[in-house]
Amino acid sequence: TEFRVVPEKGMTEILIYTVNAPQVFSLVTGVMLCHEINIIGADVFYTGDGRLFLTLLVTDARGVPISESGQFDKVRKTLQQVLTGQVKVDSLLAERRLPDYLLKKPVQKAESRIAIDNDVSAYYTVIDIYAHDRLGLLYDITRTLLQLGCYVEVSKISTKVEQVTDVFYVKDIFGHKIISKEKIASIKKGLLDVIEVKPEESTATAAPSAFPEP
Repeated sequence: TEFRVVPEKGMTEILIYTVNAPQVFSLVTGVMLCHEINIIGADVFYTGDGRLFLTLLVTDARGVPISESGQFDKVRKTLQQVLTGQVKVDSLLAERRLPDYLLKKPVQKAESRIAIDNDVSAYYTVIDIYAHDRLGLLYDITRTLLQLGCYVEVSKISTKVEQVTDVFYVKDIFGHKIISKEKIASIKKGLLDVIEVKPEESTATAAPSAFPEP
């Protein structure tokens, strides 16, 4: 794990290289949430030798780049504990509480939309998600995809003026596209349910999750 401030973007870049597993992306986003780190952009790639490479562009919850080495050390330690199974993300989230300035932050909700396409890629089902940004949104999305049996192999995350555009290239547990109309409908419903969740009900407020630990 490496951290560096990118002054021209007003963000901090986090590079993570680790062993690949279906739940890793979700666990990483959960760790960021535990430290009140907002993921503005992300690129996820899986290598042919069973490794995962993550590039995150982040700020703190106030929108300020993270530059303190002490905070980097805390995030790195938590990542190691979570990815090696020493600590569960749910346990960490259950212990945390959002500061008042986040709970009172006014937001203008953008329209949520989900598109699932099986034609744009020869090998993957492509899920496009458009939603209003909030702390913990990416964790809620990745966790839901995992529980719905969607395994992310490539992802592109971007945020502009609090509008999130997330693209996920996924396969089912057998490594195939997801083509069942009923399954696609359930994926859309599951994602919309977690995207549209009220702030006081979201993971970011430490509410108990409806899903088991990835």
